[in-house]
Amino acid sequence: MASTVLERPLELSELFNDPFEPSRSIQLNNRYWVGEKFTLLPLLAESEALVGGGKLAAAARLLGVLRKHFVSDKFFFCFLRRLHRLRLFRSEFGCIRGKVTIGEDALQANQYRGTGTRASYSLSRADSFARQIKDTANVYTAQYGVDLLRVNSTVRFARPDERRTDIEAYGQLSDYHNDEYKGISTIVYLSEVRDDNGAFSYIAGSHLIPRSLVLTAIHQCVEFDMRLTTPEQLAAVPLEFRGSLAMGNFLDSEKVEVVSRFCEVLEGGVGTFVTFNGQYLIHRGGKPRSGSRTAAFFQPEGLLLHKAKSVSSLAFAALQSR
Repeated sequence: MASTVLERPLELSELFNDPFEPSRSIQLNNRYWVGEKFTLLPLLAESEALVGGGKLAAAARLLGVLRKHFVSDKFFFCFLRRLHRLRLFRSEFGCIRGKVTIGEDALQANQYRGTGTRASYSLSRADSFARQIKDTANVYTAQYGVDLLRVNSTVRFARPDERRTDIEAYGQLSDYHNDEYKGISTIVYLSEVRDDNGAFSYIAGSHLIPRSLVLTAIHQCVEFDMRLTTPEQLAAVPLEFRGSLAMGNFLDSEKVEVVSRFCEVLEGGVGTFVTFNGQYLIHRGGKPRSGSRTAAFFQPEGLLLHKAKSVSSLAFAALQSR
């Protein structure tokens, strides 16, 4: 009798394993510009190889031919600064999730009693969350190195409002995104949270998808510095530039179908938590469609070594963009 071999389902990082091959890249899409062709890929791939080998200055010289596409020298400087900084803060951490016990007094101290649809305020009874704060800081230092840390601790409340359109405007994966830079965060629910009242969600395994730092820096510059965010605005730059950290808004329909199969929604009661790296794990913050959501957020910030690294990125960009 012949034995049956069960094939292992492919991971997301195996399905999207080449950032410079449009059909296997989450960074290259022409959903809104059907028929247009990518023309800069050989140059970008060669530059990426130099960056991967630590030859950032050589990559910057090669990428100088793209200066005209950034409209002004100011934006080319921003691009180089982002490229240098992205290489300094890399991580393979995705997320961990679980549940902790939170006392009733801490819950009551952190409830929102206003009338607005959105609120962000300082965490009360921080001693009740000491373990979560410490664990978040430990993940941060494990990924980025020891530093003097400040953990920013806030509570965020949300009710349904017009911002729910953020998760509807571009289809099923609207607003699924990566954060701008290093982003270890912990979210702890302080209320019962389901999909319809603002649950956090993420694309499992997305942190391991091979990314191009060059493309990431370009898309960050286009989105945050040049302020081009809509398909209409992006039509003015080369096709390779037409991306965003909100990549769920731009994925081709075939890719949306594939990526959607890996979507995880963090539903749960009080104390449900997730610690995640927003820079690499594709995720979406909850926008309530009914009810309300209250959650604590813990976000470490490096104050010495990591600030010095950021300054070195400024110096690199200033030197290479002259």
